[in-house]
Amino acid sequence: MSDRRSGFTLIEMLVVVAVIATLAILGVGYYTDYLEEARAAVVRSNLRTVRDALARHFKDRLAYPTTLEALQGPYLQDSYQKLLLHPWGDGEPVQVLVVVPATGTPGVDSNAFLATETETVAYPGHGGRQIRDVKLKRGGVVLPW
Repeated sequence: MSDRRSGFTLIEMLVVVAVIATLAILGVGYYTDYLEEARAAVVRSNLRTVRDALARHFKDRLAYPTTLEALQGPYLQDSYQKLLLHPWGDGEPVQVLVVVPATGTPGVDSNAFLATETETVAYPGHGGRQIRDVKLKRGGVVLPW
């Protein structure tokens, strides 16, 4: 007769637990990356929506709006804050930047379409100039889209 017992040894159990823990750590990392990419995709889509609203506003009135709030209603269903800031949801500060005619551009302060020089400034605080484009700054970096 054999003295051998059936079952797992302590070493085998520890190896299995270590492998499962390693896989779990890797899985959580990939999951958080996936969530970040999903949030970024939502914001990219929403940014495109705001840009389309700017274009429709220009087409209808032959002038860009001086505030993003002017887009809400006829051009946007939701506020720009809800579209651009809320989807991140991680507490990292996101700043809305607007592209406006450069200060001192002669004769075009009232029409962003004619401006040959533009500057990117924080919103609000753009001095009531017409908004030609919208960008986002997150973590000190202007997002490339």
